Amino acid sequence: MSGSHRLTLLRHGETASSGLLGQHDAPLSARGRQQMQQRWRELDAVDPVRAIATSDLARCRDFATGMATPMACHIDMAFRELACGALDGRNPAALGAADARAWQQWQTDPANTLPGGEDWAAFTARIDAGLRRWLAGDGAGGHHVLVTHGGVIKALLLHWLGLPPARHGQFWPGHAASISVWWDPDWPPVLLDLRLEAP
Repeated sequence: MSGSHRLTLLRHGETASSGLLGQHDAPLSARGRQQMQQRWRELDAVDPVRAIATSDLARCRDFATGMATPMACHIDMAFRELACGALDGRNPAALGAADARAWQQWQTDPANTLPGGEDWAAFTARIDAGLRRWLAGDGAGGHHVLVTHGGVIKALLLHWLGLPPARHGQFWPGHAASISVWWDPDWPPVLLDLRLEAP
């Protein structure tokens, strides 16, 4: 069927900054770049990559644009991590009592929006809309790779499986984790490969 192909969600590698990154724009560490290179070689060997999209944040964008030649790289804010509001870029261990309580409640169920943060339903909707927009307008066949964030991957998996946000803890994509599905715009995605551990 037209529009059907392999789609891989690829999480960024280790970053130079730690903590609750959210939309804080931290670059990859040297180890993170190595993790991404290794995972990319594995993915490309299974099915050569024909199209790339990425979050506009540096930890995704810098690697994706470097791998895109001669392909075009679709850069889209829709694929950004969840906006964590007042907690963006902070170390969870250094949070005050109120923020620490909000973070714990969010971890239990992301439907509990973080202070000044993005609503989980809105987060999922913007990712899903961005993904469908990219895949519908791309026109290329073959293996498509979206370089993005752990929260984005969780949100898509929960959405595809019809699970509530509180089940997000069952998915823990490590650095450079990848999830490949068979994408058909008219049917739910079919899982092809799952590599949640860092290379």
